[in-house]
Amino acid sequence: MTVFTGFSSSRAASGDCVKVSNCKCQYQDDQSVIDLGSIGKRNDFAFPYQKSQDTLSSYEYAYNPCYPVTDTDQCKDVAACQKDTNDHFQIGDASSADFQRAGGFSDDITLRYTSIDHLGNNKLVIVKLICDQTAKTPQLEIISESPTSTYNMELTSECCCPDGCADRPPPRTPEHRGD
Repeated sequence: MTVFTGFSSSRAASGDCVKVSNCKCQYQDDQSVIDLGSIGKRNDFAFPYQKSQDTLSSYEYAYNPCYPVTDTDQCKDVAACQKDTNDHFQIGDASSADFQRAGGFSDDITLRYTSIDHLGNNKLVIVKLICDQTAKTPQLEIISESPTSTYNMELTSECCCPDGCADRPPPRTPEHRGD
């Protein structure tokens, strides 16, 4: 049984959501899945560069669940990239995707990515998955960089709900990418 309160979900049966792929995890208690495959794009960011809610930050961030994107020489095979007016920084390798519980008493699931940028700095992206069955169009909010080199985001979608998008096909691979 799933009870929805506001925009995040509470599950009657708690448990870990075990990674099946970079797009999908499965709850062991009831076998339901969170499947982000229909949100991610092939060869492009599903969520193009946007500013953080942190008004003091001059950086912009782009994100794509599931499929790697190569944006620049500094952002290769990434799920997430950060940029300013002078440079791009690889902040989340697509291949490092890891589903985890948010911690504490929360049953919320996070999708985490790690990376080392071209300057040798360790990076961590934490995307909190917000279940909203009415959110047919996924929304990404860039919350903050806190602490330094940890990037906090929230993805709101029906696909973040258990079995919310389990039967949707993944995106087709485009024949070529228009620039």
